[in-house]
Amino acid sequence: MVAIFADALLRGEPTRVFGDGTQTRDYVYVGDVVDAFARTCGGRGGGRRFNIGTGIPTSDIELHSLVAEAAGVPSEPTYAPSRPGDLPAMAVDPVPAHDGLGWLPGTSLRDGIKATVDWLRRQNR
Repeated sequence: MVAIFADALLRGEPTRVFGDGTQTRDYVYVGDVVDAFARTCGGRGGGRRFNIGTGIPTSDIELHSLVAEAAGVPSEPTYAPSRPGDLPAMAVDPVPAHDGLGWLPGTSLRDGIKATVDWLRRQNR
């Protein structure tokens, strides 16, 4: 959703939030996911599967506001009906990845959004 919101906002296009915006997700920066993945490639993971996340729920409307702030534009999404199958909340417990891989997310949501928006801004020149 970060890239979808950011791309639209940077292009001056409308954005859409499904439902009332209170649904929550666990957003983790791609660089942190790559770090976790790299740690599983050695013997540390022991063949286990890990869910990678921060454990911090962020609402869709809060995420939209953070992306709009990073893009430097007003935060005014349109709302659309909830989609079938959308979960009201989803977050991952990072403790198993920490215990099994020594992994913790290192990038805050705000910093990860800023990095993503800056990267998209450079791509869209």
